[in-house]
Amino acid sequence: MEIFLSNSVEDDIVSLFSIVNDFSNWYDDVYGQLHEKPKKNPTREPGLAECEIMTILLLFFQSHQKFFKHFYNHFKAYNKKFFPNMPCYERFMELRKRVLGKLAIFLKLLLEFNTNEVYVDSTPIKVCHRKRRKQYKTLKPCATSACSTMGKFFGLKLHIAADCLGNICNFKF
Repeated sequence: MEIFLSNSVEDDIVSLFSIVNDFSNWYDDVYGQLHEKPKKNPTREPGLAECEIMTILLLFFQSHQKFFKHFYNHFKAYNKKFFPNMPCYERFMELRKRVLGKLAIFLKLLLEFNTNEVYVDSTPIKVCHRKRRKQYKTLKPCATSACSTMGKFFGLKLHIAADCLGNICNFKF
């Protein structure tokens, strides 16, 4: 399966990257000093910048592929000119953890609340078994014991508001 990009798709990738890059620079200027610096400096420098990682993740969401691994390997093979230093899939999966918070804020800023019909739903995100909640430390500040139609759980509730076309208008944990 070979997919070659036309000029308009190439322009879309470049424009998406420029938007993400502008946001990333703004975010680092405004919120960069608020984040705690890691105790140890990373030993490996990533081949991709944070804005490049975010762009690849957003391109996956725009594509209609189900599996990220297939998308990534295909994108890596045919789009070296956009991202020449793309790491292997396993390394990229480690790198994406660095940008998930920034990506969530970017998506939150992009979403516009539509005043037409909006459907709201929530889903539980279990972080550990209820009996182990005292030992759990990762999401301790925001994870709570709660109930859903599926029973009690320890974790978060993700609330999503979507319009009649299925586009996400807003989300909240």
